[in-house]
Amino acid sequence: MFALSLLRIRSIWPYIVLSLCLWFIIIQSGIHPTIAGVVCAFCIPLRPNPSSGVSMAHTLEHKLHGPVVFIIMPIFALANAGLALTGLQTQDMIGTVPIGIALGLLVGKPLGVFGISYLAVKSNLCSLPSQAGWHHLLGVGFLTGIGFTMSLFIGNLAFPEGSLYTDGVRFGVLSGSILAAVIGYLYLNRSKQTTPTASG
Repeated sequence: MFALSLLRIRSIWPYIVLSLCLWFIIIQSGIHPTIAGVVCAFCIPLRPNPSSGVSMAHTLEHKLHGPVVFIIMPIFALANAGLALTGLQTQDMIGTVPIGIALGLLVGKPLGVFGISYLAVKSNLCSLPSQAGWHHLLGVGFLTGIGFTMSLFIGNLAFPEGSLYTDGVRFGVLSGSILAAVIGYLYLNRSKQTTPTASG
């Protein structure tokens, strides 16, 4: 696929066939198949097609958006988010695992997003949108703490189904995500009347 990209092959079918082959081989090797998706994504051409002016990666992103958002993600969420409230113990709610996950979503992600964005703007690598200020960026940083599918996925990789921490992972993800959503909404709603400035 990398060679196809270098050769500027514009047909999507060779990439699809090779992606399916890679996916099958990785599953058979015992490695998690999501690795295949990451590798394939790196190989999809980003150069715009001379005839359409749009890259293959951009085209695929838009064509896959509907099926992923309305079919794949809901199925994944329903399959992995089941938190059994019956038998839920105190350690599942206030143990180190759920608290650590919740703090990672509620504190770590906003700090990371805001901090890296701040450094990038101050280093002149990019600039804030003309109608956005730092307080808007901080509010968006809180919203990035809404970690659902990927947080559950990573949690399930770290603590396999049936382990002592399964419910703690799910409770930490759900509680952290809900708090991040509420804080982000309230913060942005409070600051929406503030006149935005690119410098302040």
